[in-house]
Amino acid sequence: MTLVEMLVVLALVGILAGAVSLSLGRLGTAPSLAASGETLATRLGIAAETAALTGRDAAFSWGDGAYRFLSFADGEWTPHALAELGRIERLPGGVDLAVEGERRGSLRVAADLAPPDPAPLTALLTLGGARVAVTFDGLDAQSRAVEP
Repeated sequence: MTLVEMLVVLALVGILAGAVSLSLGRLGTAPSLAASGETLATRLGIAAETAALTGRDAAFSWGDGAYRFLSFADGEWTPHALAELGRIERLPGGVDLAVEGERRGSLRVAADLAPPDPAPLTALLTLGGARVAVTFDGLDAQSRAVEP
């Protein structure tokens, strides 16, 4: 084997390694999008259950790449009493959230578990060409990948 052949093989291995690492970088964003969808679905479900147990309405508020939950007490909306719901949840970089096409707004999570209008409500998380839909029917929320 000559030195030129060895350099050609090393160059090809380097090019392939670069292509693989770029591919894995793109694949690495999809799990964060899927995880964000699962987290949102879980938190919507917890907010609905908590509202039903306490008899107090809650609200899901979103905008500017983040969301949080509020609870209605003493005539006003305040951060949710459950710390995990009340804190502002920032979405990973580049992830956009729109609920029924709106990039900011709020949704009441009724204590009587009444379905939202429209029912079921759909929140769409997007990152590049990947999309995850979170549907909420007033009690339960489900997350699923959506074809572009």
